Amino acid sequence: MTPGPEHPMGTDHTRRINADLASLHTQHSYIVHQFPQPTWIENIAVRDNGQLLVTLLLTADLYLIDPVLSAISPSSNATAKRIHNFAPNKSILGITEVEQDHFYIIASNITVSPFVVNPGAAVYSVDLTQYNSLTNEGAVVNKTTDLPTAGLLNGMATLDASKGLVIMTDSFQGAIYVLNVHTGEYSILLQEPEMAPPPSAGGLGVNGVKVLASNGTDVYIYFDNTGQSLFCRIPFSLSSLQKTGPVEILESGYSADDFALDPAGGFAYMADGNTNSINRIPLAGGPVTTVLGGANETIVEGPTSVAMGRGTNEFVKYITTDGGLIAPINGTFKEGGRVVALI
Repeated sequence: MTPGPEHPMGTDHTRRINADLASLHTQHSYIVHQFPQPTWIENIAVRDNGQLLVTLLLTADLYLIDPVLSAISPSSNATAKRIHNFAPNKSILGITEVEQDHFYIIASNITVSPFVVNPGAAVYSVDLTQYNSLTNEGAVVNKTTDLPTAGLLNGMATLDASKGLVIMTDSFQGAIYVLNVHTGEYSILLQEPEMAPPPSAGGLGVNGVKVLASNGTDVYIYFDNTGQSLFCRIPFSLSSLQKTGPVEILESGYSADDFALDPAGGFAYMADGNTNSINRIPLAGGPVTTVLGGANETIVEGPTSVAMGRGTNEFVKYITTDGGLIAPINGTFKEGGRVVALI
């Protein structure tokens, strides 16, 4: 990677990071990595070995972060390695793993100020089976397909790894696409009223998406709707590729970006950018509990996504942020996007 500028020691920003570190540790949380301004971390995936892959919205960069090494010096950019830049695309968003160390990423063209999304998107494969994180060499990147009619492809999840099927949300069209990563064929899989964007121009509909096994070939597809402030699931058959029941609204009134499912714990963890917090809700619906952050707290300013750790860290929740780039705390405070671990 090409390291960015490190934060100067002794600055107010560094003192803010140190204060946040002290606060986070008392809450069984800590900063894993802090990028310089302006950095919007959009999404995150966890490798089988526990390393983190994060996508950057403003620069179309894919970075690798070792949560053990980086946490020793979270504001040093030498601990984050840029695996690939997806130019000429300006942005990368959702990411999912289909086979071990075979990831797929959504690439698009987005500007934040003003907020403009150019129609169309592409999906790329990232093969890390021969990747060496010490030398930062060996990643193989290829384009899987173009989706010229897409609006804003956003969240991404693996639907059926055995068939190479992934799903992607379109936040403008209010739909979920299915893509066969082996053939490049894609189509709209689901389009429900609960996925639609609000009437206001530029509003986002369905955003994050995850798949949870239910029974046999049946699964639940979980999704949230940012504009409608909904968190939902829909029963779905992998054999027929059809829904098997109506959408269940699990909660309303909380506007989340992306989220993670914790089947072992029985909860979903949602990144709520409106309140700079991480909210927890039972997988079948129920009371919502804030487990980290708050409206005027900088711990997770502008949270964008959550991912569960793997292996010995399977109980850890990794959270990404945009650093308040769009909605700074008190209208002024911004910072570089960060990765936070919640235990």
